[in-house]
Amino acid sequence: CEGRKTRLYGDPGLSVRCPSLMQWPRIDVSRYINPTARALAYVSSIGCTHMCRFCRMGGGWHPAPVDETLADLENLIRAYDLSAITFQDANFFPSPARVKRLCQGFMDRQFNITWHANGRADQLAKYPEETLRLIEESGCRLVILGVETASPKLAPLIGKGEGTEQIEDCVSVLNRYSFAVNAHFIFGLPGELPKDTMDSIQFY
Repeated sequence: CEGRKTRLYGDPGLSVRCPSLMQWPRIDVSRYINPTARALAYVSSIGCTHMCRFCRMGGGWHPAPVDETLADLENLIRAYDLSAITFQDANFFPSPARVKRLCQGFMDRQFNITWHANGRADQLAKYPEETLRLIEESGCRLVILGVETASPKLAPLIGKGEGTEQIEDCVSVLNRYSFAVNAHFIFGLPGELPKDTMDSIQFY
């Protein structure tokens, strides 16, 4: 399908296609909008910077160019009177510089929307305060962390690459802002015992 060429993260010699909904005139976008919240799901990047063993999205993060993403979102927001964007990127936050430019663009273009996105605790915990403030001011209402498990036995087995201390540090930082912080867990991992399940429940 026709779309935008996007540089692969870490390899300037490669590119992928990141199609825009506005370039698909045969798709009735209105059918994919939550009519109550006027919310639309949107993907601004493909893949992830990490290689968790339970996930097929790792091995490379492919972000769409910021200017093209902003233009695409603006067209969608104006055309369909959107109030919210739910970013479905596997990991929206690998690059603080990119997120900063996007958030500033949301405000400069007066999108006046709310939004939420998924991220990794070890990356978000290192975000500059200025960028976190921009995330808040640009309309973010929810950041979702992929915790997966709080079991010290299972976490290394799934290759998550972060521990509960990093997650707690991240949540402590993010709780200084007005957006909510939520977490995703996976139950029933291979080798999981009742104690491992309880580790995650008690951690949450």
